[in-house]
Parts: sequence; C-alpha cells; structure tokens
Amino acid sequence: MRLTTCCVSLVTRWVEVFSLRNGSGELIEGKGLRKVNPNIKKLSHAVGILGMPGMNAYFGILEVARPKRGETILISGAAGAIGSTAGQIAKLLGARVIGLAGSSEKIQMLQHDLGFDLALNYKSSQIAEEILSACPNGPDIYFDNVGGQTSQTVMWTMRHPGRVIECGQISTYNDQDGGWLVNIWPIHMNQLRLESFVGYSYAEFFPAGIAQIAYWIEQGKIKPLETEIVSIAFKQRIIAIPKWQAKSRDAIALFLSRTRINSSHTAQISRSERTVITSLDISERFAAILGVVEAWLKTQLHQLTEHGHGQ
Repeated sequence: MRLTTCCVSLVTRWVEVFSLRNGSGELIEGKGLRKVNPNIKKLSHAVGILGMPGMNAYFGILEVARPKRGETILISGAAGAIGSTAGQIAKLLGARVIGLAGSSEKIQMLQHDLGFDLALNYKSSQIAEEILSACPNGPDIYFDNVGGQTSQTVMWTMRHPGRVIECGQISTYNDQDGGWLVNIWPIHMNQLRLESFVGYSYAEFFPAGIAQIAYWIEQGKIKPLETEIVSIAFKQRIIAIPKWQAKSRDAIALFLSRTRINSSHTAQISRSERTVITSLDISERFAAILGVVEAWLKTQLHQLTEHGHGQ
C-alpha cells in the first residue's frame, strides 16, 4: 500500500480537505517549503513568533506602520499570533498600544502579561465610544488583522490624517464573496492612508528579523504566545492552553473521543459534536483535524504491519 494522499472531510465549512497534494491535485514534493533557520532554538517558534506570524508583525510594524514615540496604535486581533507580537514591538518603539480582543481573559492577558497600555472588547456595542474615550483624538495608526465591520467602526474613530495598515481580514476569509468589501467613506472623511502589505515581500530580510525577535525573547522584552498539543489523538491531553481556551480544549477532547474513521476516511460526528467543533477557533479546528489525520495514519500503519506479519 502506498500512502500518497491523506484526505479527511469534515462538516466544518472553513476547510474541506487536508491533503498532501496542492490545489491542482499535484503532489507537493517539498514545493513551497523552506528549511528552518538553524539559529531558532525552539522549533515551535519557527511556525509562530519566529515564523510567518512573527515576520508579519516585525516588518509590518517596523517597515510599514512605523509608529513614532508617543503615537497611539490600535491593533485588532491583538491576542493572536501576529497581533500580540506586533503590539509588543510597537511598545518597544515607544508607542501607546491599544489592543482589541474578544474576551475578558484575553484583555487581561494583553494588559497584564504583554504590557499593552489598554485592551478593549471588540464585541462591545459601545466599542466606538470606548475607543474615543481612550484616545479622544482617535488612534494615529490602526494595525488591522480582522477586516469586516470591526475595521469599518475603527476607521470612523481615527484622527485625520491617520494610517491604516492592512495585515489581514480573518473575519471575512470565509465570506461568500471572498474577502473584505471596504466602505471607503471613513477613509475619505478622516483623510486616512490605507496601506496593505504581505510579509513575504520581506523574505530576504527574514534572518535579520528572526535574529532580532529571538534576542528580544532572550532579554525578556517580548513574550511568545504558544499553544502546545501533545499526542492529541490518543492521550487527549493539551498543555499550555491559555485559560480562555479551556472550554475549547474540552470540546476537542470530546470530539476526538467520539470520532471514528470509516472506509472512506471520513470523520463521522454527531450533530451536537458538529456544533462543538464549529465553535472552535481556526487554530483549534486545525489541531482537531491533525488529530484525526494522526489517528487514521496510525490505523493504516497498524494494518500494514499486521498484513506484513500475516505474510
């Protein structure tokens, strides 16, 4: 038996197939991969703070946003991999940093653990008023990771002229029309400058960015946020999960304990579990998918071993 593709079809809408092939059905064969920088001491950092998220934060702040000492920068998705790093770097540059997050636990973490000057709940019905209360003249810079209605609201509060740095639109990636449809009225009225960037535009400078952030981590000036998952498909034990993800941790354990793989390699889950898994964050859904894939591969290898012994 030759294992070339592993597909797991789930009922979640954000992904249909997890595969070792690309979108054209061709085997990846290492295309698009790059070697881990040998100077990275902790390998998990290579896919986090010293990987794509960290590089987007580093170059997004230093090369695109360029906050000046005393300026106020507001960051959406502030408790995420990019936002949390971007905020800490902006603080090192002397900016006043306000983060937007979705729970009281995340807000507390941003303010008490990462040193943000202030954090607000973007779900508040009075979020515009709260932003203006925190900075009456409006934020100087908006570092946007989410797009959508949150960003439309934020842009109305900004001072003019201000700068909007568009790093991502995660709240709209799954929209039917595919992306953030911007109402430019607040951009026009507040005389804002909207600038987008892609982190990989700075790929040739990644080694310098990695070295700088690694130095800041060693000096205790930046704290990386990580979620570590250990043998999730079998031990069902997750460590280093922030407190606000405890409910999702239990949901993943339930999902994996009830999941079975049929002959079509499809994860079958009940309606109640379907509700549970669709309530998870994207990173947690991906972790659950990896657990299912791991379980399926172990089953296949076990069958191959038994077949070999039988011969």
